[in-house]
Amino acid sequence: MNNDYNFVTSIEQVDSNFNHGTQTLLDGTKWYNVNTKYNAKSIIFEVERNFDLNPKYKFFINGGLGFSRFSINANDHQVTSVTGNVYNVGLKNSNNDILTRFGFGITRVINENLQFVTSIDYTDRGEAEWKEADGDILDLHIKSTNAVIKLRYFFK
Repeated sequence: MNNDYNFVTSIEQVDSNFNHGTQTLLDGTKWYNVNTKYNAKSIIFEVERNFDLNPKYKFFINGGLGFSRFSINANDHQVTSVTGNVYNVGLKNSNNDILTRFGFGITRVINENLQFVTSIDYTDRGEAEWKEADGDILDLHIKSTNAVIKLRYFFK
C-alpha cells in the first residue's frame, strides 16, 4: 500500500434487465414492455490518489480504463404485442467495448493490510449490441453510477 497512490485491478460481472418501455416500429406496429437482458464481464485497471484526512481516514479520487465483454442470448429480448402475447425475439450475440470509470470515496484504515471503503463511481461500459431476428442491431449504451461499500485487503 502506497500512502499517496493505489493501483487496483477489478474483475466484475453485471447481469441486468433494461426496460425500453413502448416501441413503435417504422411500419407503425407498437410493442409494449420491451425488455432486454444482458450480461457484462469486465476487467478494470484503476489508479487511486489518496489524501490523508487523519491517521485512520483517507479521501480518494479514482480513474480507470478497462474492457467489457457483453453477452446477449437469443431469447433475452422480450416484447408484448397489442393483444398481450409475449414474444422472445433476437439472435445470440457477443461484443466488446472499452470501459471508463471515475469516482471518489472515503477509506477507513483498520490496519496496515485491511481497509473499509465507501465510494461513488461512474462507469461507462460502452456499447452492447443486441441483434434482432431480421438482422437489425439495437445499440445499448451501458453506463451507471454506483454507491459501493467494500473491504479491501493488501497482500504484503
